[in-house]
Amino acid sequence: PFRIIKDIIIVYVKSQQGMEKCIQALQAEYQDQCRIRGRCLDEEEHMDSASAVRAISDWIHSDFIIVPCDIITDLNLQDVINVHRSMIRSSVTMVMLDSSQGATDTTSSADKAKSQQKGHLSVEHYVALTDIDRTIKRGGDLIKNNALSSSPNILPRRVAFYSTSILEELKLGRSFFSKWSDVTFSDRYNDLHIYIFARWVIDLLKKMPKIHSLKHELIPYIVSKQFSDLDSEKEMPLEAKQHPQQRALQASSSYWDSSDHIRAFACIVEGKVFCKRTNTIDAYLEVNREIAKGTVKMYSTRVEEPPKPKGKKGGSKEDKKKEPRGEKPKRPPVQIGQECCVASGLELGEQITMKRCCIGAGCKMGNDVKIVNSVVMNDVIIGDNVTIQNSIVSSRVTVDSNVKIDNCKIGSGFTVQIGDYKDEVLKKEKEFVI
Repeated sequence: PFRIIKDIIIVYVKSQQGMEKCIQALQAEYQDQCRIRGRCLDEEEHMDSASAVRAISDWIHSDFIIVPCDIITDLNLQDVINVHRSMIRSSVTMVMLDSSQGATDTTSSADKAKSQQKGHLSVEHYVALTDIDRTIKRGGDLIKNNALSSSPNILPRRVAFYSTSILEELKLGRSFFSKWSDVTFSDRYNDLHIYIFARWVIDLLKKMPKIHSLKHELIPYIVSKQFSDLDSEKEMPLEAKQHPQQRALQASSSYWDSSDHIRAFACIVEGKVFCKRTNTIDAYLEVNREIAKGTVKMYSTRVEEPPKPKGKKGGSKEDKKKEPRGEKPKRPPVQIGQECCVASGLELGEQITMKRCCIGAGCKMGNDVKIVNSVVMNDVIIGDNVTIQNSIVSSRVTVDSNVKIDNCKIGSGFTVQIGDYKDEVLKKEKEFVI
């Protein structure tokens, strides 16, 4: 989805080495098709989305796209960009997914806890959207209709109200309905954190350092300022008050003068578009399982036949007849569930059980290993008598024998010694694990 982008900026936290590896991986993928740069924030800095944008503000000279690192999608960003370009004075264009079409929960447990402490309902995204056709008829929103017809999976809508947490009662004055006479309120749309901002938003963030979150603070602020008298808004940049497109259109005799200098739009993703966030272990595992099922074809690492176990091969029919009666049949040496995704180069011992998991390339496993509901990345070495469940194991990890791991995240290159581990983040001292 980034092949249309000419300049990619990566914001990384704490790990300069990790950022360099990420840049190298992207450069190998896109092969000099675009410029790739990165900025690593110091460990002492408080990391939030607005601060990340401020940190790279000197590199941004035009409208810009924000894409989180945990998004997995086959969405064509060109369609979203076309919508943003086609709308006059589009201050922000956000991508939303209808939860009835399989959207994942994109709100972290920490954000939910904060909302409950403040007495808010457990509503993650509460929006009011207009019908874009009626908006066009009122005049002044759309430049080119053909940009929308070329995007069958995206429905653009004007955003009249946006909140990530609401009180038990939502109170709106008459002025709201005088501005928005025909809107639909809904809580089924999930914000995927893919935003296109106008350049002047950078100046706004600099003037308002108290804004820390793009989703929870900046977006609601911009949406609320639609139809506002911007001359009285001291913090609002001059470009927001008169967009360059507006100045060009004023020269036209058919120009329709509108009082809404700031405009917020949402691209509602419909159809067979895979677009999910993996900001929790459960969401990451679920996406990997969907890839294993073939729901989305990001890459193909599934093998048709399970790898053969090392060690002694199964005996002949004559040997099996000689086995004494009354003994319980031995468990198959390898049990791989249908919902498992197994890459090439895997070496297995005996008595291996895998259920609802994804195994990377070049992994080695000893005897009596059980992996359930987990992701094991490339070149992982696992000893004997090991149980791993509900966990993510990064590349080049070594797991010693007699280890039990439950609901853990393990950083790359880490060695897990004998013992039981639950609800832990295991990593090297200077490594950062999301």
